[in-house]
Amino acid sequence: MFTFSIDAEHQNWICEGEPDSHDTVNMEIYFISTPNLEKVKNFKFDYAVLSNEVDVNDLVYDVKQRGIEANQEPIGPGPYYKYLIAVVEVSNLKPDTNYYFYLKASNLRKPWDRNFDFTTFKSPSPYPSWVWNSELKEWEPPFEKPDPVWDEASGGWVIP
Repeated sequence: MFTFSIDAEHQNWICEGEPDSHDTVNMEIYFISTPNLEKVKNFKFDYAVLSNEVDVNDLVYDVKQRGIEANQEPIGPGPYYKYLIAVVEVSNLKPDTNYYFYLKASNLRKPWDRNFDFTTFKSPSPYPSWVWNSELKEWEPPFEKPDPVWDEASGGWVIP
């Protein structure tokens, strides 16, 4: 799981974590603030998972929370507190692929953004003899699958 913390006062992003699996990442996004919320005006944020290697249009975003929930208690002893502002699961990622989180925020109408790179894990090998094809991002058998041919005498398909 990735945890992102937005420090609006200092216009900074903090990232911790790693991918959950070869095809899914979970994100929790927190807002860091002092009890004095007067320094927060017109705060906005956005995020996306992008890649220079693969098409990201097939990614699936499951947004479980966006925005501070009513009566939400801050996390931490202070003087800075964390407020959970988003919980998102992104699935359908390709294994062994470089991605990055694009995070954007603005406060007091001053925008700032940042990218955080990560690489998904390889999917588990289906058999010990199979070899990873890093170009296709998939496991391949050690030999090509033979094409069956029709055998008229037996009335069925056979593998030569």
